[in-house]
Amino acid sequence: MLPAVLLLQAGASTYQERDFLSRVRRLTVEGRRAGEGYWSPDGKKLVFQSEREPGNPFYQIYVLDLGTGETTRVSPGLGKPTCAFFRPGTD
Repeated sequence: MLPAVLLLQAGASTYQERDFLSRVRRLTVEGRRAGEGYWSPDGKKLVFQSEREPGNPFYQIYVLDLGTGETTRVSPGLGKPTCAFFRPGTD
């Protein structure tokens, strides 16, 4: 999907986010900031990067279970992990 800015420039009409998105819900609310995230193949989990631990100024990788609401860090807590994804056919 094209970013909203490109859609505004590409078409003759003026589009707004509400023209394309509905029932928007923020899923990553803790921490200083969150980065990119990706859905699991079954749509039940979200893997994302976030800066949320005191004393650690770097992104770490977390998995959000949408059924339980539980968030678990899956990176080691050291270094600067960037992005992650769910590989189809694995757990």
